[in-house]
Amino acid sequence: MVQGAYVEVPSAGQRALSMRWVLIIKPPALPGLHPRLKARLCVRGNEERDKALIDSFSPTVSRSTVRLLLILLATMGWEPQTVDVSTAFLQGMPIDRPAPVCVRPPPEAGVARGIIWLLAKCAYGLVNAPRMWYERVFALMRKLGAVRSAADPGLFVLIADGAVILAVSVHVEDFLFGGTAAGVVLFESELRAAFSVGPVAVGSFVFTGLAIVFMAASGRSPACVRVHQQAYVDSLDDIPLSAARLATPGAAVTSAELTLYRRAAGALIWAAGQTLPHLACGAAVLARHFRHALVADLVRANKQLAAARLSRDFGLTFRSSPPGRCLLLFTDSSAVTLRSTSAQTGFAIFLGAAGGVVGAAGSAAAAADGVSADLVAWGFHRQRRVTHSSFAAEAFGLLQGLQSALNAAAVAGLFFNGSVGAGLPVHTFVDSRSLYDSLTSTSASASKEVRACLTDLHDHYRLGSLASVTCLPGSLQLADGLTKPTGAGPLRAAAASGWLPLPRSACVTK
Repeated sequence: MVQGAYVEVPSAGQRALSMRWVLIIKPPALPGLHPRLKARLCVRGNEERDKALIDSFSPTVSRSTVRLLLILLATMGWEPQTVDVSTAFLQGMPIDRPAPVCVRPPPEAGVARGIIWLLAKCAYGLVNAPRMWYERVFALMRKLGAVRSAADPGLFVLIADGAVILAVSVHVEDFLFGGTAAGVVLFESELRAAFSVGPVAVGSFVFTGLAIVFMAASGRSPACVRVHQQAYVDSLDDIPLSAARLATPGAAVTSAELTLYRRAAGALIWAAGQTLPHLACGAAVLARHFRHALVADLVRANKQLAAARLSRDFGLTFRSSPPGRCLLLFTDSSAVTLRSTSAQTGFAIFLGAAGGVVGAAGSAAAAADGVSADLVAWGFHRQRRVTHSSFAAEAFGLLQGLQSALNAAAVAGLFFNGSVGAGLPVHTFVDSRSLYDSLTSTSASASKEVRACLTDLHDHYRLGSLASVTCLPGSLQLADGLTKPTGAGPLRAAAASGWLPLPRSACVTK
């Protein structure tokens, strides 16, 4: 342990936490290089008393903010950059506890008998170590004069003359950033003065498991950023099943098989939430059997793993965004009843141009049967409440998706308008005509919970945070790919091409 993290003191009956080594084999930084070996000495934070009373909240940048940041960089022609801080937690704020925290040194430290370590910094493993590190980062960004996003505390921007000159996203000790030459130089110099940091990777690199590739503008082609997970998908292994095991699809799995199943399902959920949205529904269905799975579920998991490998070349492309930006929200839900608890909720959020969505008179105006837009956020999960109608399920799904869209709109407004309070307009798309009609209806025939949900939606519509609502056919509902195992084709095509099919003749907007 370094960075002045502890002092040696005699053991005099103090409560001391134990420590352990965590050994990690990290993939090579570049193809052809050897894997990297990493050892970290960690405190067993689970031994802390009253750890539930310690403030441990530590924000990390959201996935949607990272995607919006990449669109900002593509729009401005700024190369994305990343850097990580070595031994980050030991460079955080000094430990702040009512009582001192002591640990027993590991045998490898060669410390004399009867000596323990009194911590001055939050070592790895303590419950509030991530928070103290974040507070140190926050102090650095305030010193730079950067503004923290109210919608995403993991994002900081530096604004000059009403425009963003530097955007920095923080994911624990990893920074993803970009900006003008002056903004980047200022940030790097202050970062290196404050912390021990590694080299800066520019243009193409891996950030939190995502391969990011910047493509500069060339001729008539504007700059763009591509994100994929090829290496991660290639690392996923099938669950081994013998012929005899396959012949018993209704048999319960063993504890070892259940562990492999959970590992596969978790890996698929991670991939589906990062760059493979068309696999989201299948991954969510697997997660329903985390506690009790059958051999048939193992077979289903292997099929989903095979589908992921077939999609290894699939990735998201974030393009330059023209003025007049807005967010396009697609939501879909199916009802949960006491007899059927397998219903899904899903939403997909795209960043596009408002001029291609709503005309001057407020009518649907997809000028050429579609809109150019990039997928920036999506969510998918099992419907969590019992609803006795598809209308109620759609209403709750729309409200949940709208809340996520408003957060993304606030971040996008900060990026492109340089203003903390200026969010982008949100246009929503549903395939439930009854829900569409209810947004301007005063009918109160639904249950108490549904009426409360509709009241919230009415307020958003009346106040303008919900800029417009469009009712479209089910075949055009892109969120179907997040709720139905067979409905992922349109969402995959839209995410790959950046083109949303929205023919004027098939849509009704208000």
